[in-house]
Amino acid sequence: MKKLPLLLLAAAFGSLPVSAQFRLSGHIGGMPDSLRLAVVNVENPDNTRLICTTYPTDGAFTLMSDSLTQPTVCELRLQRHAPKMERFTTLCSARFVASAHPMQLEPTTMKALEDASDDYRTEQAMRITGGEAQEGWNTYLNEVFETERAAKLAGYKQAQVYFDTNNNPDSVRKYRILEKEANARLLQARVDFARRHPASIPAAYWMDREICTLFIHSAEELESMAALVQACPDTARVNAVNRHLQTALKYALHRPYVDFDLTLPDGQTARFSSLVPKEADYTLVDFWASWCSPCRAAIPHVKEMGAKYGRRLGILSISVDRKEADWRKAMGEEGMTWPQAWLKGSQMNTVADAYVIQSIPRLLLIDCEGRIVVSTYLPDEITEYIQKNITL
Repeated sequence: MKKLPLLLLAAAFGSLPVSAQFRLSGHIGGMPDSLRLAVVNVENPDNTRLICTTYPTDGAFTLMSDSLTQPTVCELRLQRHAPKMERFTTLCSARFVASAHPMQLEPTTMKALEDASDDYRTEQAMRITGGEAQEGWNTYLNEVFETERAAKLAGYKQAQVYFDTNNNPDSVRKYRILEKEANARLLQARVDFARRHPASIPAAYWMDREICTLFIHSAEELESMAALVQACPDTARVNAVNRHLQTALKYALHRPYVDFDLTLPDGQTARFSSLVPKEADYTLVDFWASWCSPCRAAIPHVKEMGAKYGRRLGILSISVDRKEADWRKAMGEEGMTWPQAWLKGSQMNTVADAYVIQSIPRLLLIDCEGRIVVSTYLPDEITEYIQKNITL
């Protein structure tokens, strides 16, 4: 197979020429002139960036920007201004890969968008074309959209049940399992897509996104996902995948736990490793705080597991309370008779970095070889794993 010259690859997928300008045109029949269209960079969902906006004239619009230096995953958002909130709210949106190629939103109408939104099919009604990178994105949508939609609907249903039942454990548990299964199917669909289209931008984009989710995959799984997209001609994107892989490997499942200092109830400092029971099949580590309602709601669950599995399951609760007095008071109120510890002052720094603790509760399950096998905020996930791996 002949290789394309480097300049042609750069034009197709890589950095855009300095003079290149992103341009997206289209027409949405029946769209009020009061609504605006916005293009937002969503390469990093946690740090989105507005690229350009415009207001249509009789539904016709053109969006332009010269700030994009390489093909970029974006969203086209249809928005209404909310004066009381002093911001714009998004009515519907569609993802696409913005590039220097002339791009076009296929003709559609407000009615079609409203109907599609009701059925969670907006991206099928907001079809964008133009350029090889976007052709790859449309291929992704053609092959994976239904699986992705099913996962979204499972997530929406779980959230609805959570609020409708005031977080009834039995009801929510059922739909969390369904959501987890739907997300597993979606991950597999994306991995299969990357295998079929290893040189495509959406393959690299989704493998990168998955690699950036910490304590979810083993080192082997992370390396396999990165290897799938090394053929992508967008070298900047591949380099980002490889950088993120090196970080993710530090937080891979089945890696040995990182040791750290903590403070015991008697005021002495100890190493975490000294509190991990050698005879236990697994050790459950519960990072909690007195002020955290979900943490305290999970304490009876922790007690039950300790009583059920005895010496085969070690348990250690570690408080992240700022004040020692708050920790001690809560311990007494909850009757926490199993091993306890507190992260005092700078002791929290090592733990926060080693285990990426940004919220609590955080539950870790460590096997008898000292490897992290589960990291979650849900007691049910710990229970599910233990039930599968400890036979009474």
